Amino acid sequence: MTGACTSPRSKTPPRNPKRRGVRLADYVAVLKIESGDWRIDTENGEVYNRITGIPLTFSQCRDKYERLYVHYNGFTVTLFKHRIIYLAGHCDLSHLPSDLNLEVDHINHDIHDCRLENLRLIPGEENRIQSSRKFTAEEVILIRKRCAAGE
Repeated sequence: MTGACTSPRSKTPPRNPKRRGVRLADYVAVLKIESGDWRIDTENGEVYNRITGIPLTFSQCRDKYERLYVHYNGFTVTLFKHRIIYLAGHCDLSHLPSDLNLEVDHINHDIHDCRLENLRLIPGEENRIQSSRKFTAEEVILIRKRCAAGE
């Protein structure tokens, strides 16, 4: 991996399977929610500006996840919409996720469906296994039948 902070020769340290701490992004998101800067609609999966009432504008990158860049204490912090919604429904400043390996998963695998009922916190390894899951031929036939029936 090369970048501004690493040289091409530097070795990546081994991943610690039990990384602990609090993500700055989680802290900033909950701070914005608790201070009243943002209003969260967990039922519809939207984040609104408290003053204007207009939904915040999230950008999409290659991975299609909706993200927002916020400045906090001299840092530019990347916040993901699905993680903001999850934190709004389950956390406060004194109870933030402390396992850095936990990721917010979209239960129905639709990354644009950020309703709270569609989000859960799971280990990253489990989240990556689910995202690479392949359907069997029987499951595809069943899905097609259900779609044709209007389900």
